[in-house]
Amino acid sequence: MPEIEKNKHINLKDLTSEISHLGNVNSSNEDYLKVLEILGYKSSTLISPAQFDAILIKAAKTQLRGIRAEFTMMALGLLSGYERDIDIGTRRLNYLQYSNYTREFVKKYKGFYNEATPDQQDYYMQSLLKAEEYYIEKLANFLKEKMESGKLEEYIKDLSGYYDPVAETPILPEPEYTKEKKIKAEVNDDEDDMLPKSKGFEKRQEKDWGEQIAKELSRIKTILHNMVKILKVLTGAIILFSIIRFWQANSANMRNSYITSDVPPAETISSIDDIPIDDALLVEMDTFSIDEEDKIIPLAPGYSKKLPIKDPSPPDAAISTLEVQSSDENIVWEKDGYLTASDDIPAGERIDVYITIIAKKHKEIICVQVVSPIISDDAEGLVGGGNAE
Repeated sequence: MPEIEKNKHINLKDLTSEISHLGNVNSSNEDYLKVLEILGYKSSTLISPAQFDAILIKAAKTQLRGIRAEFTMMALGLLSGYERDIDIGTRRLNYLQYSNYTREFVKKYKGFYNEATPDQQDYYMQSLLKAEEYYIEKLANFLKEKMESGKLEEYIKDLSGYYDPVAETPILPEPEYTKEKKIKAEVNDDEDDMLPKSKGFEKRQEKDWGEQIAKELSRIKTILHNMVKILKVLTGAIILFSIIRFWQANSANMRNSYITSDVPPAETISSIDDIPIDDALLVEMDTFSIDEEDKIIPLAPGYSKKLPIKDPSPPDAAISTLEVQSSDENIVWEKDGYLTASDDIPAGERIDVYITIIAKKHKEIICVQVVSPIISDDAEGLVGGGNAE
């Protein structure tokens, strides 16, 4: 049995960081020794890197639900087709393109990655990065609690289905949350049917093809992103030019009206109503305040609550001019001045999400506490603040 340092304090942050590093192309046996050392194993441990990979696969599949287990294993290079010999950036891009992540997991912009705008694709990638970090930490915390309670050795005794003792390799699971595949036409060719098929060759072809697609999409994404920037600048210039021309024409009409008549014509008076409403004309908020009791907001899963903004300055400033940032948009996000909590929170769990609200000359940070209560069969209603979506 491996020697274990008993009563060792396990640093969760260090453990999470070292486990995350295992998913990189350049990870080595020394990186595994660092993880095992943090857990309390001495250098003479008999746990091999392949066995520890199998432990991570078992922990992911037994402790995380559905697609969460899959993209966590992808991030660690432990998912078939997303192995560590492919760099982590390419793995993430391929996963967003070929999986159902963008329709199954994210809360906003649900759709296919390849059909999304550059801004939406950036959102998908940031969502995946945050989700990886969050669920790898959950795995690390699970192993930490098992070790500190003295139950980890018993948990890792049985790795059947996760480790191949003959090949001495972990058994990588196949992706389950893939996009719907097009049915290929059957080829009635006896010679083709007789040809032997090499899974290794097909796998290498898929990787090469995936890398080519990823490079081409990255190039197209850059071009589209630059085109969007140019269009935004041109649109802004056109709007500004139109406003200037409008006011010039309006001023000329008012001067002519003043000369020819004491009473300006009706169309001059009402013409201001014909100006189209544009976001650029909204009054930007300089400062605001938030009551102390509103700086910690309880919010039940699936519920929404209005931003607790008080005393905006100037008084006619628009809420939409505020910049609102969430520390975890998968759990709490802002839209149209409302904060909404994810309804996908395990029962009994509480998650604190920090919301940064930024005006032109002022900034506030509030905490949204998302609590998913354990409700007995005879309980009625939800527990928590906010309004149901």
